[in-house]
Amino acid sequence: MAKFKFGDPQTVVAVVRVSDVRQELSPEAQAHAIEQYCQARGLTLAAVFIERVTSVTPLTERLGLQDALRALRDLNAGILMFLNRDRISRDVVITKLIEREAIKAGAAVTTVSGLNGTTPQDEMLKTIMDAVAQHEREQLIARTRAALAVKKRRGEYIGGLPYGYRWQGKALVPHPEEQQVIQEVRALRQAGMPLRTICKTLAHVSRRGTPFTKTQIVRMLQSPHDPAQEACT
Repeated sequence: MAKFKFGDPQTVVAVVRVSDVRQELSPEAQAHAIEQYCQARGLTLAAVFIERVTSVTPLTERLGLQDALRALRDLNAGILMFLNRDRISRDVVITKLIEREAIKAGAAVTTVSGLNGTTPQDEMLKTIMDAVAQHEREQLIARTRAALAVKKRRGEYIGGLPYGYRWQGKALVPHPEEQQVIQEVRALRQAGMPLRTICKTLAHVSRRGTPFTKTQIVRMLQSPHDPAQEACT
C-alpha cells in the first residue's frame, strides 16, 4: 500500500453538506457545531467549505469537497471534518471513496458525532453506520415514490411550486407580481441582453430575498407552466 504523508493532526478543514431537504440542519448550524467541537479540543479550524448537493452526488461533482481536498494539502491539515457520517454521504461506496481521497491528501476523516477511532471494531461500526444511512435514504425514496404515485392517481400536482404561480387550494394559479417579473425577463432577453446581465439588471429578488441566478432566469424563459401536464409526467 502506498505511503502518504499526513498533515498537522491539530489543523482541520471542514465540509458542510446540505441538500434541499428542509428539515436538516442549516449550513450555519453545522458550521457552528464543528467550530465549537474544534474549540473544545484545541483544534485549529483552518477552513470551512459549504456544498449544496445530494447525499449520492458523485465525487467529481462535489465542488466544495474537491476544494476541501485541495485545501488539506495547501494548509497542511491532517483532519477532514464533517458533522456526522451521513453528512459525508449516504452511500457506503461514496463514503469510502471520500475517506480514501482524504488519506491521499494527507488527512483522516473525522466527525463531530464521534466514532473516529481506527481499530478494527471502530471501522466495523463506521461501516454499519454508513450502511444504515444508506438504508434510511433508500427507505425515504421508496416512501416518497409511493406517496407521489398516490397523488398522481388523484390528478394532484406533484412538483415544486414554480416561480410565477401560487397555490389556490390544490390548484396552481398565476401569481400576478411574479408573472410581471417573468414578462420583464422575457422582454430583456428578446432585446438581446445576456443572461448574466439580466441577473444584474433586475431590480427584483427571488422568494428567498436573494438576486436571481442564471438558472432561475432560464426557467422563466422556458415554455409556460402547464400544471395538468406536469401532474401526469
